[in-house]
Amino acid sequence: IIGGKIAENRSGMNGGGISSAIVSNCVVSSNTALVAGGGAADGALYNCVLAGNSAGYGGGAYGSVLRNVTAAGNVSTRGAGAGVQECDVANSIVWSNSGGTNAVGGAVRYTCTTPDPGGTGNIVSGPGFVDYAGGDLRLDSSSMCVNAGDNAFAARATDIGGNDRVRASVVDLGAYESPYAPIDAYA
Repeated sequence: IIGGKIAENRSGMNGGGISSAIVSNCVVSSNTALVAGGGAADGALYNCVLAGNSAGYGGGAYGSVLRNVTAAGNVSTRGAGAGVQECDVANSIVWSNSGGTNAVGGAVRYTCTTPDPGGTGNIVSGPGFVDYAGGDLRLDSSSMCVNAGDNAFAARATDIGGNDRVRASVVDLGAYESPYAPIDAYA
């Protein structure tokens, strides 16, 4: 699946939004899974936003590969990985999720999250979204997440908006490469 929005789906098991799929440049929002991966389970997501999803474990994603993903506003109903759980995460932002720790288990590197999950290149300060409350999950120009990734993990040529993925010499963290216009994650 390339582009678009995957929203308001429900699963009695895993993967409320997607299960065992490869998606890029998508907004995955307001999905629910009873057990694991409210937004995604056992998938691969590139340049995507995971927002407002909920599950028992891994409110945003469970057991998935995440590259340049922004996971914010997701919920774990069982007090585990509020944002992501048991995922392979790089060049991403996992922030402001509730019901547990932002990122639990898996490999987490070059990612903005707190507390520090112990991987290489992680940032534990706020991501500096342009307007989180208003749904603008782009990075402010003063964000520590701008030019903070590892180009080896930038698996796609464009960001979520179809703009060049690496605008300067180093990839930004999250779904957006700064300073392009937003896609409304909550619409």
